[in-house]
Amino acid sequence: MKKRCHRLTLVLMGLVAWTSLFVACKDSYPYDDKEPDWLGDNIYDYLDSKGTFTNMVRIINELDYKEVLSKTGSKTLFVADDAAFNRFYENNAWGVKRYEDLSLSQKNLLLKFAMIDNAYLIETLSNYYNGQALDEGSAIRRMTAVSLLDSIPYVKSDMLPNTTYWKDVKAKNGIYLLQDATEWPMVHLLQKSLKHHSITDNDFKVMTGIDREENDAHIFQNKVIERDIACKNGYVNVLQNVLVPPSNMASYIKTKTELSEFSNMLDRFCAPYYDRTNTINYKTYLAGRGINFTDSIYELRYFAKQGGSLVYPNSAKIDESLLLSFDPSWNSYVYQYGALQSDMGVIFAPTNKALDDYFNSGRGRALKERYGNWQAVPNDKLSLLLNRHMRESLINSIPSNFHKMVDNNSSPIGAKPSDIVDSLNYVGVNGLVYVTNNIYPPDDYVSVYGPALFSSKTTILNWAIKQYKYNLYLNSMVNSYAFIAPTNTALSHYIDPLTYGTDDPTVIKFWYDDSPAAQKVKATVYHYDKATGMKGDSITTIEEDAFIKSRLVRVLDQSIIVGDVKHANVFTDNYYVTKDGNFVKANNIANIEGQSSSTVVNFQGGDDIVRNRHVQLSDSGIYHQDNGTTFFVDSLVQTPFQSVYKVLSDTVKYPSFSAFYDLLSGFPNNNVFLRKKNYYGIDFNVKFFNTFRYTVYVPTNDAIEDAYRKNIIPRWENVNKVTDPTVKDSLVKRLERFVRYHFQDNSVFIHPSQHVNELYQTATIKNDSTDSYLNTYINKFYRLKVETNQDGGLDLTTEYTGDRDAQNNVKPYKVSVIKAGGLYNIMTRDYVFSLDPSSLTSYTTTTYSKSEITTSSTAVIHQINKVLRFE
Repeated sequence: MKKRCHRLTLVLMGLVAWTSLFVACKDSYPYDDKEPDWLGDNIYDYLDSKGTFTNMVRIINELDYKEVLSKTGSKTLFVADDAAFNRFYENNAWGVKRYEDLSLSQKNLLLKFAMIDNAYLIETLSNYYNGQALDEGSAIRRMTAVSLLDSIPYVKSDMLPNTTYWKDVKAKNGIYLLQDATEWPMVHLLQKSLKHHSITDNDFKVMTGIDREENDAHIFQNKVIERDIACKNGYVNVLQNVLVPPSNMASYIKTKTELSEFSNMLDRFCAPYYDRTNTINYKTYLAGRGINFTDSIYELRYFAKQGGSLVYPNSAKIDESLLLSFDPSWNSYVYQYGALQSDMGVIFAPTNKALDDYFNSGRGRALKERYGNWQAVPNDKLSLLLNRHMRESLINSIPSNFHKMVDNNSSPIGAKPSDIVDSLNYVGVNGLVYVTNNIYPPDDYVSVYGPALFSSKTTILNWAIKQYKYNLYLNSMVNSYAFIAPTNTALSHYIDPLTYGTDDPTVIKFWYDDSPAAQKVKATVYHYDKATGMKGDSITTIEEDAFIKSRLVRVLDQSIIVGDVKHANVFTDNYYVTKDGNFVKANNIANIEGQSSSTVVNFQGGDDIVRNRHVQLSDSGIYHQDNGTTFFVDSLVQTPFQSVYKVLSDTVKYPSFSAFYDLLSGFPNNNVFLRKKNYYGIDFNVKFFNTFRYTVYVPTNDAIEDAYRKNIIPRWENVNKVTDPTVKDSLVKRLERFVRYHFQDNSVFIHPSQHVNELYQTATIKNDSTDSYLNTYINKFYRLKVETNQDGGLDLTTEYTGDRDAQNNVKPYKVSVIKAGGLYNIMTRDYVFSLDPSSLTSYTTTTYSKSEITTSSTAVIHQINKVLRFE
């Protein structure tokens, strides 16, 4: 007499296996060998009695699972009816046309992958024990009964990756290859877990390409059409289609012709690893079935930080730059901040068209110029792209949260639901593949750093950027930059500031030693003729890290302009401040938007202006990137070698500066100009400069003389006649406060594109509470009001309140920069070195090789028509 399973037995099942209302229990079960009288059919009898599951019943019988599924135990089984099998025979990846075509391993997979040990109601599949605590609603994956040994695929050599790592095994006809040596979980997308993770029906549609309604349940992308059929030894759930075990993400990508380019990229990061354990186990497994297995089993593993291999098959360590975020073939993928049950990975897989479009567009120009095609892009560059498209958490990568997704550097990914080709998306055993018609290049590709990363002309610069972590700065997408990137040619002629003021100046050629033992930049030092600008004989080669770093970091800092060479978002000629406070003059910049090269654009640093030299762009020298503009130059933009002291003391070149210089030089040693430990420079440095940018206003000789006549300041000859130390000291301090008022924080230039209307601090502090014209408080620095006048020059308003009109109102004391004669915009740089350059006796000693450029301050000098007064 036929027995039938009834849904009413759900209640009775609860009396026996009550824990299944939460999660299944593995404790000993009293009815393993004895059937209670009050239960209906077991799973096997139920399927057999229905008459519509003949394919599943045949599989159960042939695999000797009838007894297992007939006993009162704890199983959850997902089955497909005969109609579903008929559809399966018409179209499937295995090429099976009828039941008789199924191999033993395929039958094993169809049964065991659909079977979960322990009895679960559909919605309780969403619960799992996280340690000792019950985690309700968060589970989306669970292990099945399938075994690795149920299916060891034999892969023909022409289906193996075409990379160096596979060369030896490809010489064979084929190999037994596990796509991964971990177990295969089932993915269940259920109402409770979807709600728990805030995955909406719209999200589900984008993720799977399937429309769902409330309470729908899916195993992978396979809908449950009849659920929770209770039998005495578990539950049966009927699926819409035959559950063929899905592959992992990497394997799926390999099967899609639309993703072949991306698949080839992934192939470059995997290798076959001999799997001794599974080789032995498989031999034993087959021996029990009378089969003699004499071959070897390999495991495909990806080079990856999580779940992958950190060493090559020969046990050599893999460089971190060649590691993927995680192994995309890792079946039992576990999110590092979660559990196998609660999350899985994600890959955004761009179509071939998306990759080609990027490579041939403006954004991919630097990449294409260097490599020509994706196949030629080196692995250390390619891994940046791949890792950007690999997400460690599905729960953090649902479509409604795409706008929140960031990479490991907290940079937005930029994916949009409209990018996704949902009909090609795939739910694999270890994660979800979003097929996208767009790519999401890493910041390294699209920032101002990108062109330097890819170009063969900038290998030295690229090494320095990575070595000193400047990629983190240049990749910032919340800022914009102009990056005047020096090529290898430019870095072969670096004039060393430390030796520039000596009788034997030097020039340095930086070069990259690519030998396996080195892999670093070195510096060859040459004699240098300042008069001709020519390089002489070589002196020595230096490898000291500190020596090289202190100079290359200066090059980087003076090559980066914060804010790009733009005004109001328009390319504009002007003086632009660099990262280290130097200034670069940009010429003929207008109208370069969209251009990739220019024969007229040029840049000048302070020394270039002195020598009337213009730094032109190298070929194809303009790259418009997402956070600014990169310009390639074959010569360094040369910042000033002249210090403030050098300019003011040069009475031959600048005779109208002489009176102010005499005033400054009259102070006791170290009051204004100094040369001592911690202040050693090319010559003398300004004492109160402190790694910043300044403006120095130099009154004419007549203006200084007028100040003497009006007793605004005393002459040094009179000060030095004073014998009372207290009186003399007060006069010296009065003079020092006077000259300091001519030194202003921040550099201000005269240029048609630079319009100024600002208050700036000076180096003189206000030490009383008397009124001042600009209302500066006590113990604050006196200020200057600087404004661009109608003639394009600068007018200065001081703090002085001594001039009055007829009504006794304060008349502003104004001073102007003199443009006639061209004594304005004179750029200087006060370097600070780790040693006194004059103490060097040889460049082949460690004294020089350990020398460093410690810091520097910059200033611009303007001639003014009157002295500046605050009292």
